[in-house]
Order: sequence, then structure tokens, then C-alpha cells
Amino acid sequence: MASTDTSGRGLLRVAGGRLRTLGRVAEAAIVARGSWTYGGVATKPVFIIATDYDFWFEVAKADGDLEPGEEPDLNAENRLYYLSFHGLRDNGTFWPDSVAYKSIEAARLAGESRVPTSIVWDS
Repeated sequence: MASTDTSGRGLLRVAGGRLRTLGRVAEAAIVARGSWTYGGVATKPVFIIATDYDFWFEVAKADGDLEPGEEPDLNAENRLYYLSFHGLRDNGTFWPDSVAYKSIEAARLAGESRVPTSIVWDS
């Protein structure tokens, strides 16, 4: 069963390497992990999550906000990448902290532009 936030939109729930979102099972994985330092003392995580669907397209679809003819815009490998500065919640849910990016590198660059210190990428 998918978890939902208070607005009723589907959150991603990790279940055996697969995620459930907005009523469908989707493929997703953490493809990069890193950290940055807040205030010189606190280490904060950052993750890049790869999905096989466009999260924000699905949210707009569920809300009835799609433009006529609007379609998801995946990359050539049918993937998109999202930043998360909060990681996965204790219950395994995830909500993106970014727009979709078509490459891991684009997501990394966007993440680095959003924090005041450099990100040290573990993977």
C-alpha cells in the first residue's frame, strides 16, 4: 500500500527495491549519495534518486492540471533523476526536493548550486 501525504498525493514507498507511487509500482533507486556541511558543524545528506517515470507529471495528472497533449519527458533510457536533501523517511517514503533532471550529472550540478558549501559525493 502506498503512503500518502496530508494532501492525498502519493509518496514513494520503498518495497523490495521497487517503489509505489500514485497508485502504481515504479522502478527507482538511489544512484548517488553525498553530504554537505551546514553552519560548519552539521553534516547534511543529499541523494539523487533515479525513477522510470516523471514524478511531477504524475502529480499534475492526479491533480487534473495537465495541459492538453502534455506527456512525460523521460531521457533516452526512460529515466529521470531527482534531488532529495532529506533522504528516505523512516517509513521508506520519498518526496523530491527538485525538478526532474535527465542526467545524474545535471542533478549533481543542481544540488551543488543549492547549498552554501560543496557536496562531497560518495557515489
